[in-house]
Amino acid sequence: MSALNAQMSLQQLAYQRPEQLLIAELMRQNELLQLQVHSLTLEKEKLAEQLEAAQGTLKSATSQEAPTEDPNVKKKRFRRVAKDIARDFRCPVSTCGKCYGSEGSLHQHLRLKHPDKFQELKLDGEIISAKLIRQSLDLVGGSADLQQGESEARTEKSVGSQ
Repeated sequence: MSALNAQMSLQQLAYQRPEQLLIAELMRQNELLQLQVHSLTLEKEKLAEQLEAAQGTLKSATSQEAPTEDPNVKKKRFRRVAKDIARDFRCPVSTCGKCYGSEGSLHQHLRLKHPDKFQELKLDGEIISAKLIRQSLDLVGGSADLQQGESEARTEKSVGSQ
């Protein structure tokens, strides 16, 4: 029943007894509340659809940015950019002049490009093999202790040769 019909029915009921007036007023309020519930239900359904659409958009955007992690697939390794690497390890061959960011890279260069110089440095004790470095790291538990041990070994070698 519309609001206009409700008002007309109230005028007709004005001639009836007070109990009937009270019942009529309660029925009118009930109809208004039912209309409000219906409109709120429609609004709730629209909001639920909008929420579902937004969640779908978010899910597709997330899946495009970071693919689902499969435990069988290895993660991509982070690599430094070449210009960000401090090249502190210089090749000892005077005609070469190459510089490297790690001692291991320098050793690999020496082993591949200057095998004669590599053998000479290895015999002099200036090059420690990668296997020995790994064993020292496992025993000592850190690279700082390893570097200190290398410098002590070089000092002892130079003192012993004099």
